[in-house]
Amino acid sequence: MPVRDSQTEELIKTTAKKLFFAEGKFRATTQEIADAAGVNRTLVNYYFRSRDHLFELVLKDARQLMEDRMSKLYRLDLPFREKIGLMIDEYVESAYEFPFMEIYTISIIKDVTEGSNKQAHNKEMQEKIGRFLAEIEKERKKGHIKAPSASHFFLTLISLMTHPITFREIFQVVFNQNDKQYKKMLKDRRELILEMLFK
Repeated sequence: MPVRDSQTEELIKTTAKKLFFAEGKFRATTQEIADAAGVNRTLVNYYFRSRDHLFELVLKDARQLMEDRMSKLYRLDLPFREKIGLMIDEYVESAYEFPFMEIYTISIIKDVTEGSNKQAHNKEMQEKIGRFLAEIEKERKKGHIKAPSASHFFLTLISLMTHPITFREIFQVVFNQNDKQYKKMLKDRRELILEMLFK
């Protein structure tokens, strides 16, 4: 039995994450992951038992990383508009790191919300978003935002951020833009989004 090496384990996870969510190779095999990482296939099974288990781990890690980044921004003591601007910036960076995460999440959302952990998942999601909605409502009552309700503000913000990422490949063809050009356009949209949301 090989000696457990945390660096090799992390290398395999990082490589799998890149294949799955940076390159969109959701069906990458254990052998393809091993080849990309430059390790023997038996090591992938040794550290992670199966390709499916590895997939679940890297999906959880990628989601947690983005949630942690957003939560950190959410807790900052900044004016609300400035905080939303930073959240838009962070979302664009995270989405470019894992551009296929949104597509995969959309494809499995029904399974997540109908599985045995439906109630726990829904409660956790409601608590997290509920705190954000409460802050939005405070800003609405102060007259700072254009939306007629916190839920409208939230839907508009999420739509304006996620739609250009989900349809990124189509839009890049339509606009005849490479990755660098399209990413710049998304970053430039920051002020446009803020102007649409705030008074």
